Amino acid sequence: MQPVGGSAAVVQLSSVNNGTYTDYCQSKMSLLVIDFTYLEGKDGEFLVKELATVDSHNNSVSSYVFKRPYSWEDLSMFIVRLNEAIDHGCNWNNGFVPYSDLENIVHSEASSAVAIYCFGALKAEFISSHINRMVIDILYFIQYKCILNCNTVVYFGDI
Repeated sequence: MQPVGGSAAVVQLSSVNNGTYTDYCQSKMSLLVIDFTYLEGKDGEFLVKELATVDSHNNSVSSYVFKRPYSWEDLSMFIVRLNEAIDHGCNWNNGFVPYSDLENIVHSEASSAVAIYCFGALKAEFISSHINRMVIDILYFIQYKCILNCNTVVYFGDI
């Protein structure tokens, strides 16, 4: 049986036929992928400049470019030069969405998601800390080439 439309989860059980049994589960579940570009803030924290989400259930893509949370002059010269050297394609002065809306936006985007994925452990931990939910590091799966048949999931936050 192959999944048709919507989202599908592939479940492989190592306890059945030495992991060769694969079950396709068709559902209306929402899988969410979140990624963001960032600059470094005053105390070394992530300052999200652009946040992008892809929701498999709604077939939607969202993008938010955040305003600076404080003045460039509030940063130490070291952080200013670090941000200039890293250059994630972010400009400190660009943005349309108030930075104070970041947490509400992440909560809203993640509210209907069954599973949330991020690119990298630090980003997964950051998003998890804002929504108090499990966020899966998708790069872990890519690195170990076990996207659909891995028995271990790296996650951050409460299950």
